[in-house]
Amino acid sequence: HRRRAEDRLESVLREMPVGVILVDAASGQLLFANDAARRLPHIRFRIGETLHYLGNEGWRLDGSRLGPEDWPLRRAMRGESVRNEVLTIEGPTGRRSYNISAGPMRDRRGGVDLVIETVTDITERVVAEERERFLARASDVLASSLNYEQTVQTVADRGEEGVTMANGHV
Repeated sequence: HRRRAEDRLESVLREMPVGVILVDAASGQLLFANDAARRLPHIRFRIGETLHYLGNEGWRLDGSRLGPEDWPLRRAMRGESVRNEVLTIEGPTGRRSYNISAGPMRDRRGGVDLVIETVTDITERVVAEERERFLARASDVLASSLNYEQTVQTVADRGEEGVTMANGHV
């Protein structure tokens, strides 16, 4: 009965559309990665080896760089739960943005036994959001410059009216 439940759980994890990674907390060795995780360009691994994506450069949304111990996986190995952290990672294949969650799985004594990490590539969404922010700023700048030109023209028109009235011409 237990084996059947384990097989079902593994099937569910394999079919998930997000990358799912299970790591031994003590050794950092990769125990499981589904197909979605294997397709992620910034994660190089083999089952039984230490996960190597931590060698890439990473940044938070605020632009601050991640240190070696700041990665969600490392934090989860220390017992912290990390939910939906958006990181941009740069490696040999370029820059991509990911939504990453990582959590410790505890043994019966309460120690961190395993870490589960989920990773979703959200690069297209992040690029679209950046494009929208750029267009909004560009629109604001254009609108303010058009208002500036209109304001200058209004001032110039009123100035001409004042000059015309001062010269007695109406």
